[in-house]
Amino acid sequence: MSTAGYEPLLTTEQAAELCSVAPRTLVVWRSEGRDGPPFVRVGRRAVRYRPRDIAAWLEAGVRTSTSDPGPTVQTDEPMQPRTRRTARRRRRS
Repeated sequence: MSTAGYEPLLTTEQAAELCSVAPRTLVVWRSEGRDGPPFVRVGRRAVRYRPRDIAAWLEAGVRTSTSDPGPTVQTDEPMQPRTRRTARRRRRS
């Protein structure tokens, strides 16, 4: 099988460096289903990232000001209620 046309996959540490975040941040975003970059599961345990997905995810985060919410996403799913833990964390900030 030829690997022509495939780009090398990045480890969590390599992807974190490109995103300027700690590797643990990517792990948390993945496990909590937050809006992190898309990833590829290789086998049962290994997680890798495609460089083009990282670039697209970073590009989607470009804003013109801090008040710019970015593009809105239409969804049929209801918003999840805040948990007490989230509410408590926000009060402390």
